[in-house]
Amino acid sequence: MLPMRVLLAVLASCFALPAAAQSRFRAASADAMEIPGELGTFGGALFESCETGGAACRRTRRADQRLLRRRSWLMSVPALGHVELGPYESVREGFLVRVPSFQVALDGGVAASHRSTGGRTPREVLGEQFVPVPPEHAERWLARNAQSRMRLRLVVRFGATWQDGERAGVDLQIRGIQVYNESTGDVLLDSLDASEASMPGPPDLDERALLWDRHTTREARWRNAEGIPLLFSVRVEAGHGDAQRPVLLFRSAIADVPIATYPAPCCTASLALSPRGPGEILVIFTERRPEPNAPGRGRVELWRWTGTAFVQRARWEGANDDTPPAWVRDPTVAPP
Repeated sequence: MLPMRVLLAVLASCFALPAAAQSRFRAASADAMEIPGELGTFGGALFESCETGGAACRRTRRADQRLLRRRSWLMSVPALGHVELGPYESVREGFLVRVPSFQVALDGGVAASHRSTGGRTPREVLGEQFVPVPPEHAERWLARNAQSRMRLRLVVRFGATWQDGERAGVDLQIRGIQVYNESTGDVLLDSLDASEASMPGPPDLDERALLWDRHTTREARWRNAEGIPLLFSVRVEAGHGDAQRPVLLFRSAIADVPIATYPAPCCTASLALSPRGPGEILVIFTERRPEPNAPGRGRVELWRWTGTAFVQRARWEGANDDTPPAWVRDPTVAPP
């Protein structure tokens, strides 16, 4: 159990923000106290039981928990695993820094910005900020701001405890967030609000999205199974005559990496993506759209992210009046 004297000593302490800290985070953290020592032990007092400690233990436990919940705390953790960075957006010319739902282990449970259900925690966006970077400086900027050099700071209040099966948790009420570079002091994100941008970024791939047809080319952002963001796009190459060759690409940092090329005869072909479970996507290539007297034709491919690249797991080709295999129609069915 966290001794009361340690907590009282903390209340008399103060902390220093990085030199580059900006006004919005400074305002949110003005009355916060920095969490001392090990984060897991500090917050673990919220889960401690007094099964064998008697009445004195219960009184001390209640006092510690009241003190933990009474004020705001400054929590500091490495950015790796908590902060999404990139990939480079060539349209807006820069990197998106995003903090999704936050969760950290404590002794006896977890502290989380969103409660889990059935062991799964929803991925909501706590804050994001777009950092403009000219293309010629993108590679150097990404190396200088590697996640191993960054830190995430949060101003939090501890809320109610909860139970999800055998998993114990406590609500974290997020009052302010900041992402900064420990080496340079540069602040990359400093608020709970998305920064204003002159144009919106690519949409998240959370449902089927058209990436390419004869009239448009789009991008889409997708998180892999590890939560790392990837950016999908299409590069169109010339084919024979009026035919084209759309090339499906992904980008995890700066460079585009091809996944597959599709021969597209003139003039109704299209390429769409659909998320399909953890780490998988469906690629739907329509070679010919249906007409009143003829069915459409194309192919569906299932691709899985391996951690470094995409590998095709299954493929089906046919017309829309054929019967596709079950894995095409039902996401719960695994391909053979």
